Amino acid sequence: MNSDPLVIISGILGLVVPGVIVIGSVVLLIVKIIERQKEKKNENWDKYNKY
Repeated sequence: MNSDPLVIISGILGLVVPGVIVIGSVVLLIVKIIERQKEKKNENWDKYNKY
């Protein structure tokens, strides 16, 4: 009977922690893509004309 709360907590942590990691990774990836698109839009292509 004592292990029931431990099993429930372990199950919740086993699902929540990987879920948070995966969702966090996806959010960071999206933020990096958006940031890179902004950088590309603001790039100064005139500096490459002399090459």
